[in-house]
Amino acid sequence: SGYFLSGILARLRWNSLLKALLVLLVLALTPFLALASPGESAPGLKLELTPVDRNVSDTRVARLPALVVRAGESASPFLDPGPFTATWSGELNLPLRERYRFHAEGNGRLRVSINGQVVLDSGDGGTSDWVRLQKGANVFQATYQSPPAGDAVVRLRGSAADHPAESNPPTRWTHPAAAPELGRDMSMRRGRQRFAERQCVRC
Repeated sequence: SGYFLSGILARLRWNSLLKALLVLLVLALTPFLALASPGESAPGLKLELTPVDRNVSDTRVARLPALVVRAGESASPFLDPGPFTATWSGELNLPLRERYRFHAEGNGRLRVSINGQVVLDSGDGGTSDWVRLQKGANVFQATYQSPPAGDAVVRLRGSAADHPAESNPPTRWTHPAAAPELGRDMSMRRGRQRFAERQCVRC
């Protein structure tokens, strides 16, 4: 009877492992089975995180162009701690055409471009000249280089003639939904979360 019970337990463990592997496989294939249309936009900005001394990266969706990474911590669960580069890309969508100024806060260096033109390139904070933004989508990119040591803190805000500097609402930021690297890395993140939730390491 002991041999019979041990055989059943072994089969149960094997079945649990197969189920966990199947979940991870489905999550990995999700971005390839349901790709968005080429011109479709999704909420938020695409954020790519890259260590300065390694040829690897992690890509995810960010609500705002802002980031806080404490000293000794990693900017991503998939990257080692240390200095890094963060690049936000997408569109800033405005209801009306207006003149705008960008304000960088924090430490490190931030370079901002709008519709292909660099409007701000500053270290440890700074303010751009007035920039004329069009109604609707404005192509946006911001690249942040963290300091070599200590906390990494950055936030980008905007001001216009009729309001002081403030963060743009998350609803104004969008990004191309069909970015393949975003689907790949988000799938890895979902798989990591599902693996932890199901406690697959104990199977």
